[in-house]
Amino acid sequence: MKHKIVRSSEYAIYLLSKKRTGLIQSVYRKTINIQFDDSLIAIQAYGSPLSPISLISQLTQEEMSHMEIAVGDSVSVSGPVITILTKDATISFDLSYADLSDLSLREVLCSEDICKLNTNIKESIASSGVNGFATIFRSSNDQDLDLILNAARQRIINAKSFFHKEAYSDCINEICHLIGLGTGLTPSGDDFICGIFAGLILTGETNHKISELLKDEVSKHLTGTNPISGAFLKCSICGQFSQAICSLLHTPDSTAITEQFIQIGHSSGFDSLCGVYFVFSLFN
Repeated sequence: MKHKIVRSSEYAIYLLSKKRTGLIQSVYRKTINIQFDDSLIAIQAYGSPLSPISLISQLTQEEMSHMEIAVGDSVSVSGPVITILTKDATISFDLSYADLSDLSLREVLCSEDICKLNTNIKESIASSGVNGFATIFRSSNDQDLDLILNAARQRIINAKSFFHKEAYSDCINEICHLIGLGTGLTPSGDDFICGIFAGLILTGETNHKISELLKDEVSKHLTGTNPISGAFLKCSICGQFSQAICSLLHTPDSTAITEQFIQIGHSSGFDSLCGVYFVFSLFN
């Protein structure tokens, strides 16, 4: 069976260019995760949100869910073709047709644009109704939060306090305690940290001490979460983010932000958005 990859990030293609063999790490209804040594690549159903590790196929979610692919099946890469050898079939995905997107975040916003984006993000978080870390930033009442979110809230409060005291190592220590915190394929704490990395780029604070400390400490704690979430944290360290994050610069209002981020996971999109908002609150 031969299929086409119709969209991909340039980063995913770069990772694949260095790989030859891998294994199926996990399979879901609309995603096939492939482990290549220390890298993870996700083949996804048509219409899925684009991430730095995404290969978007022309297959529908229903078609993906019926593929007989199992954890541990072998994978090989030859030129532009990924081949999966299953128990009963050989399935290939051709990258030759892929429309490539650059998901690296580089642009630094001026103070006026940061102020405008900060207001739009705040309004989007307030009106979204999404659970996860958005609940922390929507409510001032601890009774509205479960045990996990209460713990996360206290870490965030502590991190902010340490930052303003210029106790940067303590600040990063609090943030890194969020790694792996939460449920789902990508725990809310990890998505929040990805958003922090994005916020540091947008504010032009990548040379700030907390930026370097955060990169170092998150790199040391990647085993504290699952491989899928760890892959996204590694992307963030490298300045690679979801298309929704990269499009923030050109998203006109809070409604548009909500429409983009609500499509990403159960709460993952808004968890990362909260990370951006957190950084804006630190530096502005």
